[in-house]
Amino acid sequence: ALDVTGAALISSTLGVTGDTTLGTLGISGLATFDSVPTGTGVGQGSVYINPASATADYTLLGLAVNGDEKFKVDEDGDLTAGTVTGTKLYMTNPTDNHTSASADVRWNPTTKELEMGGDDICISVWSVSADGKETYSGQLIDWNYFKEYEDYDEVTLRDPSNTVKFTVAYGLPETDYI
Repeated sequence: ALDVTGAALISSTLGVTGDTTLGTLGISGLATFDSVPTGTGVGQGSVYINPASATADYTLLGLAVNGDEKFKVDEDGDLTAGTVTGTKLYMTNPTDNHTSASADVRWNPTTKELEMGGDDICISVWSVSADGKETYSGQLIDWNYFKEYEDYDEVTLRDPSNTVKFTVAYGLPETDYI
C-alpha cells in the first residue's frame, strides 16, 4: 500500500494495476485516455463516470474553456451543449447518410423553454462520402413564417431528392394567391 499525505510529484510515468481511488484530482497538463472501449454499454467506454449517488441536477460531466461552460450532463441526464452565440442551432448525426436541422433558437425565461422558430425551421439531408466530404441532398421539412403576412405559416414536406410532396399553408390572404 502507498499512502501519500500532502503533495506528491511524479516526474515520469506512474503505472497502476487494478482500480485506483482518488478524491479530487487536478490535471494541469494534457490528459489522455487511450484505453480501447470494450463494448456499447455506458460503462464500456474509455471514460466512465458512475458515482454511487448524486444530488438532483448536480453536474456529472462538465467541459469548459477558462470557466466558460461548453458542455454539461447532470444527474438526471439533462444536457447543456454550449451557448448559442448566433441565431441558429445546428444538429447533425454523423453517419454515412445523416440529417441536419437548423432553426432560429431562443430561450424563453418565462416558460423556461427553448423555442425554435422565428423566420423558419429547415431539416435537410446530407450525404457523407468515405473521405468525409459532405454533399447537400435537399430539404425534408421547411416551416416558414412570412413576416409580411402577420398570421401566415407554411409547412412543406419533401422527399430526399428535394421534390415537394406536401404543403400546408395557413393564413395567406386570398388576394395574394393571384
